[in-house]
Amino acid sequence: MLDRAKVVRQLQQEAHRLFVHDQDTLNRIYALWARIIQDPLLAQRVQYAQAPWPLPVWQGCIDWIIELAPLCGVYTALSVDGSQIYPDRHQGTNCSLINVGSVAITYGHQAGTVYFDSQPYIFFDEMYAGLPLVHDAIDYIRQEYECMAAANLATRYVTAVTPGLVLFDGTLIFWQLETKGSLYKPYFLPQYCSYLNALVLPVVGYISAPRSKELANVLRFILCEEGIAQEEANQLVASVTDAMLLKSLLTPYTRTTVFMSRSGICSEYPEHLRPYFWYVHVGSEIARIESPAWVARNTQLVDQISTIILDQCAKGSGYPIVLAEAHEQAVVKSADRDFFYQCIAKISIERNHRLRPSQKSIKKRGLGI
Repeated sequence: MLDRAKVVRQLQQEAHRLFVHDQDTLNRIYALWARIIQDPLLAQRVQYAQAPWPLPVWQGCIDWIIELAPLCGVYTALSVDGSQIYPDRHQGTNCSLINVGSVAITYGHQAGTVYFDSQPYIFFDEMYAGLPLVHDAIDYIRQEYECMAAANLATRYVTAVTPGLVLFDGTLIFWQLETKGSLYKPYFLPQYCSYLNALVLPVVGYISAPRSKELANVLRFILCEEGIAQEEANQLVASVTDAMLLKSLLTPYTRTTVFMSRSGICSEYPEHLRPYFWYVHVGSEIARIESPAWVARNTQLVDQISTIILDQCAKGSGYPIVLAEAHEQAVVKSADRDFFYQCIAKISIERNHRLRPSQKSIKKRGLGI
């Protein structure tokens, strides 16, 4: 069990590490950001530079701030989320489960459309599409099934007269395939993109409390260009996030200009699906919004999406309500996990097949001294 007294002591001893930047460092960072904003030639040089880190490309000026008008009229918000039970050798079975929750809500009608659903998928084999069905693979499959469910849902609810969007919780950039998915990328990335391509509504990734640093990389590049050692530059911006830089620029209900991500994995998307991003101050936080190129290059559509997101956050007390509802449909709780394994155990008895859980699993069910 957790010794809370020891936790408190350690936190108190290391309290200085909770707050990384002193005020002098922050002032230096903000002064450099202000200089980049005020010098169009400097900003332009950054935009076309090559660096060891992904530097974004942006539309217009890097400091463009767009005010968002209140939302009027009817719209449909769709969302899909997923959760999973990983294969657990301690349970004596290689079964795994993915649960996908779907939500569709139309706003603006006196009797709006509301749709909730969840669909479980059970996997029995140790391979999927010829690939090992390990923990990471379950995550990739979950994202594949989320994309598939979103494409099907959008086809059902798209109309020519009602604007709408599909909201995903999190990024549209499949970072994990870049960092540790080389075996899986040739299969899963084309699958993801095929479903994104099938979506007939604008698709958006919503990132709450974003920790992304693509704008912060601009600072790092300028520091190195001006003769600061790379190690010192890395240290200065180590804990700087894009949201931190934008705090002084964005006010509630405004957005930034649109940026294109130049990370390695993004270059492998089809051109019209390549992820772009922008930031919106939703009132309670600065959120990162991601969308495919075909959406992000349409300024009117970006504004429409941003205002829908503001309305969703207002309805959800700071977080898009359809995302929260999709999570509730998808989430697999501890009791659900127990039910899953109880069902397997019951079927094993009916089929006269004995499961062999590990001694570790048996011990955790009934601790003794």
